[in-house]
Amino acid sequence: MAASRDMRSRRRLLSGEQLHAYGLLNKRVVFPYAGRRLSFLLSQSLFSSDDVDIGTKALLTAIAERLSDVRVKTVLDLGCGSGIIGIALSALWPEAQVVMSDRDALSVAVSRINALENNATEIKVIGCLSENLIVFINQGKVTIE
Repeated sequence: MAASRDMRSRRRLLSGEQLHAYGLLNKRVVFPYAGRRLSFLLSQSLFSSDDVDIGTKALLTAIAERLSDVRVKTVLDLGCGSGIIGIALSALWPEAQVVMSDRDALSVAVSRINALENNATEIKVIGCLSENLIVFINQGKVTIE
C-alpha cells in the first residue's frame, strides 16, 4: 500500500522543466564536496535561493573535516529545502541510507530533482504533510510508514 501511495505522489511531481516554466527554479549552482562536483537547482521561493548559504557550507565543511572517516548508516534530513545537505552527505557517505523530508511541496519536488541531477537515486525524499509520515529508527535503519 505504501508503494502505491509513493507512486501516486511521484506521478504528480513536476519536472525540472515544468518548474522552470512556472518560474519556480531560478538558478543552478555548482558545489564541490566530498571529491564530487555537485550541482543544485535553486528556487527563489525557497531558502538559499542564490547560492549554497554560508551556514550550510560551514556545516558541511565541519562534517567533512571531522567525520568523514566515521561509518554512517543513516542520515535523516528534516526540513531538507532544496536537498543540499542530504545530497552532499550522500556523496560523503555513499553507503548510508539517506532520507530527506520537508513539509513544503516545492521543497520536496526540488529535492527530488536535485537528487536525480546528482545521481543520488537511492535517496528517499518524502513530504511529511501530504503523507501519513511515521519514521521509525531501529538499530540505524530508518523505516517509513
